[in-house]
Amino acid sequence: CSSLGFFLFSFQVHEKSILLAALPMALLMPYYPLLSIWFQVVASFSMYPLLKRDDLIVEYAVVTVLFALLSLYNYYSSGLRKLGHLLPVALSFVGMIALHALETSVTPPARLPDLFPVLWALFCCAHFCLFFLLLHGIQFGVCDVFSAATAAGAHKIKAS
Repeated sequence: CSSLGFFLFSFQVHEKSILLAALPMALLMPYYPLLSIWFQVVASFSMYPLLKRDDLIVEYAVVTVLFALLSLYNYYSSGLRKLGHLLPVALSFVGMIALHALETSVTPPARLPDLFPVLWALFCCAHFCLFFLLLHGIQFGVCDVFSAATAAGAHKIKAS
């Protein structure tokens, strides 16, 4: 949570700095699996302009899609799924796919050459601010909607 705050409120951050927040979020995977998967995919998505500049588009696509598919398959097969949690994640994934499709099919106007990197930054910043608020809510006990215990039901967690 504090590493994400550092990323959001630092002066002149680099795209790769999100990896500092992605590591602690990966450690929360057993407790908040869907939130962690969602964060990792958005973190990968946020680095796309940098990876595009380095000609790593194919690698980005393969790793991101494989991670998302395998993680979501594991999430579904574990029995922790809750349909209400999937709506914001699905909308987010649709937005990411739409931005990728828009970037490949539309040429930005000459007066706005950095249109797509700015759209990427706005999309990802909105997500990271949402994650920041959610994680603070979890940390201070205000909300716990994405936890594995909430998704599985308290009776299943207590039984094991």
